[in-house]
Amino acid sequence: MIMKSLLICCGALCAAVTFATPFLILPDRGFAVGCQAWTFNRFSVFEAIDKTAEAGGKVIEFYPGQKLSKEQPDIKFDHNASDDIIAKVKAKLAEKGIRAVNYGVVGIPKEEAGARKVFEFAKKLDLTASLRIGGIHRRD
Repeated sequence: MIMKSLLICCGALCAAVTFATPFLILPDRGFAVGCQAWTFNRFSVFEAIDKTAEAGGKVIEFYPGQKLSKEQPDIKFDHNASDDIIAKVKAKLAEKGIRAVNYGVVGIPKEEAGARKVFEFAKKLDLTASLRIGGIHRRD
């Protein structure tokens, strides 16, 4: 009976981690757990990175439209971000030892140029796991 209860609890924990928390097996760090930036949606991207690091997270999933920083609240971080903004976010990630692994939920435009913009953004961020597209988690 105790073993059955333990297995049920472990299964529930695995499901919660799988569906609610980005995670990745990193060659240089082993199993890494982090946050979806939506967890900190009342904060900026930079604050979300800080809070993920403070909580011990090693990976983060960004979502489209989060404000960049307290100092620049009018700048939203998404696949329309300039190379300069992407470089600032990558520098902050490096400073805190966090790796961006996912981005979404984001709609993929039907025309090639719009779709390419989303995937190029993912490439510039060196996303290693997946994009969340239209509510469906897809690995690329």
